[in-house]
Amino acid sequence: MFLAAIEREDISGTYNATAPSPVDNNQFMRELRGALGRPWAPHTPSWAVHLGGFFMRTEACLALTGRRCLPAKLQKSRFSFRFSDLRPALDEIYRNPEGVLNVHETQAP
Repeated sequence: MFLAAIEREDISGTYNATAPSPVDNNQFMRELRGALGRPWAPHTPSWAVHLGGFFMRTEACLALTGRRCLPAKLQKSRFSFRFSDLRPALDEIYRNPEGVLNVHETQAP
């Protein structure tokens, strides 16, 4: 997405940098555990998420409540998503970490 925004003149302004199939944190963690082959993991208490958010200088509410946004402007610009769903993306990351960084697979209109 970021490379397309740099290279393509038709993409400018503010965009939601997200895939077209949003998931909540529970679903994200379920898919992540599946991709890692871990059927179960303990829940992280909210105070620990707040503490981690403080040290990472981010908002804990992004993990605790989330933001269900869609990449409507990217879709209108005919941006080609390599992965529109979470599980195939996670599978690719953990099966082939170097391959995920191949950013030149973005297609211009």
